[in-house]
Amino acid sequence: MPMKIFLDANIIFSASQLQSPSWQLLDRLSKNATLITHTAVWDEAQRNLLLKRPAWSAGLDYWRERVIHSQMIGPCPDAGLPPKDAPILAAAIASKADRLLTGDLKHFGHLYGRTFQGVLIVSPRLLSEEIVNLGWTTVDQGLI
Repeated sequence: MPMKIFLDANIIFSASQLQSPSWQLLDRLSKNATLITHTAVWDEAQRNLLLKRPAWSAGLDYWRERVIHSQMIGPCPDAGLPPKDAPILAAAIASKADRLLTGDLKHFGHLYGRTFQGVLIVSPRLLSEEIVNLGWTTVDQGLI
């Protein structure tokens, strides 16, 4: 069964810049794993993109068909997250993701490398290192 990776809004936002390191990371992941997010997370990424980087909308459209949009959510374990971020972890758990990929160092940084109900919270760098170790890519391919 392929790895399931739950994407936070900041990852979707960054990967909307075509050919950026974030785009390249998701491109590599999409060949070897299932990418998933919650519809509310997708909507947040889309709102932020339209406000801050409307020129990247083609990149967002590219990912729309390559990311599964879930509506599942459940209770969130006590992880020390702000109330606005707890539903992200809850949605990742409800979707039975293996990884929660987030670049939100401020709110999730203290959780990097920790597992909650089967979901390992990772930064782009941690996941990049993991997929090199898995043989999905090589260091010289310039991932984050």
